[in-house]
Amino acid sequence: MAHTTNEPATHVRINPVDQSVLGLMSRRSVPPALLRTPAPTDRDLMDILTIASRVPDHGVLVPWRFILVRDHQADDLLSELLQAHEAEENDEAARSAMASRLRTWLIGPPVIVFLIWRPNRAANFPELDQLLCAGAVAMNFLHAAHSTGYGSIWLTGWPCYSEAPAQILSLAPDEKVIGLFPLGTPVKRPAERARPDVRELLSAWRS
Repeated sequence: MAHTTNEPATHVRINPVDQSVLGLMSRRSVPPALLRTPAPTDRDLMDILTIASRVPDHGVLVPWRFILVRDHQADDLLSELLQAHEAEENDEAARSAMASRLRTWLIGPPVIVFLIWRPNRAANFPELDQLLCAGAVAMNFLHAAHSTGYGSIWLTGWPCYSEAPAQILSLAPDEKVIGLFPLGTPVKRPAERARPDVRELLSAWRS
């Protein structure tokens, strides 16, 4: 049969499904120290957040929201978090370690996205379902960042567990930080790490 398209006969098309699988298989968390400018454009950022929000959501409750920090805001936030942690922590070594960690997390990456869980306790859906929904947003966010050529990582720790950061971020009483995500362009991609063998994690019912 004659070649009837305008493409060269040697052109090999990549199946979009194969591309998607490749992206899922190649995603790696990128440490904040490896994230720099250029930052995502406003359009890229909206795309990442839109993709992150396409999750199973029982009752369509949308039990999450985002807080964006960038530019000079990161310096201001760091200063307030450091003061709050110093007021809470008596151990000097622990204060120093957290100060170093917060500086790495917030200063350098051009964008920080906080993921906030906001359960709807009046709804007739278990809070666990709503928490898992927000967790799905976190994983989608990482895949979306990777697929658009950027890098990110899901961080927790003191900013998620203490009441002081929640107050600094002006959260409502029933809201909770479940992750902060430094976002930027990777200076380099981390090497692949060991992954679990799913065959060791799989069993048949009543086997």
